[in-house]
Amino acid sequence: LSVDLSRASLKTDLVGQQWFNAKRHPTAVFKSDSVVARADGYEAQGTLELNGVEAPLALPFRLPPSGELVQVEGRGNLDRFTWKIGDTTPASVVQSQVAIRFDFSARN
Repeated sequence: LSVDLSRASLKTDLVGQQWFNAKRHPTAVFKSDSVVARADGYEAQGTLELNGVEAPLALPFRLPPSGELVQVEGRGNLDRFTWKIGDTTPASVVQSQVAIRFDFSARN
């Protein structure tokens, strides 16, 4: 979990029971069952298990040329209410759509 906030206490709150409940659900798992080509890259379609909830999610990503490394870059959005993340806090206070970014590489 990476969060850019000005107050350290907010980071502590986010891993707590009302938001990500990291103690009870320390990992998130995305399992793709298909990948489709798009004009700007690809899209992995599958299921995200987060905060004890499994729901479908599509994640757009790119595979930029990187020599010996296979590099994956992607970003998307999820609705925090679907995964019961801070679902007692209204969208007028904290947006319902949460941005996801990922970037990783592996040796080819």
